[in-house]
Amino acid sequence: MNKWKNPEIAVPLATDEELDFYRETEQYELVLEICIRVANNAPNDYLANYNLGIAYNDMDDCELAIQTYDKILSMSKHGNNSYCFAYEILEFKGTAYFHLKDFEKALTCFKEAITLEYNENISPQEMGNFYLLLAETYQKLKQYEEGIVAIDKALEYEPQVYYYYFKGVLLFDQGKYKESIDSYSTAIDLNPRASVYYANRGKAYRFIDKEKAILDFDKSLSIECNSKAYMQKGYTLYDLKRYEEALESLQKGILLCPVVADAHCCLGDTLDHMGRHEEAIPAYDDALKLCEDDSITWNNKGVALNNLKRYEEAITALDRSIELDPEDATPYCQKGYSYFHLGELDLAMQLYDKAIQLYPEYEKAIARRSELLKLLANKQ
Repeated sequence: MNKWKNPEIAVPLATDEELDFYRETEQYELVLEICIRVANNAPNDYLANYNLGIAYNDMDDCELAIQTYDKILSMSKHGNNSYCFAYEILEFKGTAYFHLKDFEKALTCFKEAITLEYNENISPQEMGNFYLLLAETYQKLKQYEEGIVAIDKALEYEPQVYYYYFKGVLLFDQGKYKESIDSYSTAIDLNPRASVYYANRGKAYRFIDKEKAILDFDKSLSIECNSKAYMQKGYTLYDLKRYEEALESLQKGILLCPVVADAHCCLGDTLDHMGRHEEAIPAYDDALKLCEDDSITWNNKGVALNNLKRYEEAITALDRSIELDPEDATPYCQKGYSYFHLGELDLAMQLYDKAIQLYPEYEKAIARRSELLKLLANKQ
């Protein structure tokens, strides 16, 4: 039992067990005070700095934690368990960078930790958690293949249910929906009461079998009322053109979590398809308040404004969509429709041509161009 004491420092005496107790009871400021004073008194003591780094982490002061970890790593000796200590510090440092959203630096730390030779002082559970962190970092960097390798390594050390779930997430991110479903199903077999597992499997089923997707969303909701399942169910019902049901599910999801832009956009799409064009506009506006640079939402708002015959406003929305994604054919076609109804037929033709240039098989643009050509021919 290590006793943290110094007669010249007016802080409570603390054993390692007492520090653990303070942490468990979330007395983080007290822990930090103790650790700062001890580290100041023994600036080159590894254990003092080790505990100080953890204390900074507990206080969410990641930058000071990183400085402390760098100091530890610069020390020439870490005691008899040098591998264990160096590995831990690199993991902690990488985790601090992860929380700062500096994923490149986090990855560098984790990779350096991997280069250290494995030591039996690190338990399989700790190694599994480390490779999960590595997989999460790869996901943030959109390096999904590397993430799969990392999560498979975690499963080698300890086949935890969450690792199967997270592998499903990575496979979904790659567009490997069947493999994603298989991994989610394994997680569900191991823990059939986790609502999020059903919600995510349903999200993957949406691309393969929409009816099975709805069953999974309903199962998720039977376990726990959650916004994700309601929203995903709403998206799927929208895909199936079951707009009344989609509307109800989306409204419930948004009520639980009003900060998901996609849900507001899909709500607008649903209302627009139901002929409730005026109600669709505020839904799109709510989506744009959350994500103002989403080209699809601007386009869909333009469509609703066209349906309301508010063509000038539609053009403004469609211009913004084109500005954000100039390679998308859709807003050019919709803008052509606006100009057609404003009597600007030459501009309409140019926009239909642009849409077809970008997407030669764009049936709506081809049909509208043909309609315009007939109109021009009749005028002659």
